Amino acid sequence: MMGERDDAQAQGRAGAAGEPGRCQFPGCTRTVPRQAGRGQPARYCGETVLGTLHNRGNALVRRTQLARAGVDPERAVSEPVTAAAATAADLVGRAELAARELGQLQDRLVEALRTMDSPEAAAAQAAAATETARAQAATARAEAAAAQTRAEQAAAEAAQAVADAQDADAEATAARAAAEAAAATATTARQELAAEQVSHIETRQHLADQTTATATQTARAERAEAEGVRLSEVVSVLTRERDSARGQVEDLRGEVAQVRAEA
Repeated sequence: MMGERDDAQAQGRAGAAGEPGRCQFPGCTRTVPRQAGRGQPARYCGETVLGTLHNRGNALVRRTQLARAGVDPERAVSEPVTAAAATAADLVGRAELAARELGQLQDRLVEALRTMDSPEAAAAQAAAATETARAQAATARAEAAAAQTRAEQAAAEAAQAVADAQDADAEATAARAAAEAAAATATTARQELAAEQVSHIETRQHLADQTTATATQTARAERAEAEGVRLSEVVSVLTRERDSARGQVEDLRGEVAQVRAEA
């Protein structure tokens, strides 16, 4: 962060002066020409010096080295020897650290090689691998048996499902047949009901006609009965008149017989 602030300050000063900026790599005195366009001007020259490319990442590494050595990055330009000494000290420290790490790596490599060449370790590893393989084989056999059981169960369930589907299909067919028969029966019943309704209407009409005829016959009978009563009365009157006439005839006969006798 401190190196970035230094870069920004240096680039700001160069921009304010209106002159090409100096490369912000610590210790570099090269200038960075201003690029055409409106983009941000470059801060590093991009040259490779003593195997190091002058760019932002390597500049940050160099500033870190100088900071660990206690050297101000601005002194790297005016005191290149001091900067080089600081860099060398840092590199020596890092080399010592790398040497120690290399020694540790060598020890670990030797130990690994010894383990690789050890028959006991190889036998133990082989035995462990054999036991692992046996356990894995047993597990695989158990899983295969379980899978076979599940497959058989699935096959049985599938067969049962097929049988259930066939039964359901047969029941559906029977239900459709029963529905069709019921529909036919309902149609026949509706037709019979319609015929019965027509017959009932005809019967009611016939009864109405019979009722009308009965009423007419009753009226005729009542008139005939009244006429009979009247005729009976007339007959009675005529019978009385006949009897009276007979009496008179008998009286006349008696008188004629008496007249004859007297004559």
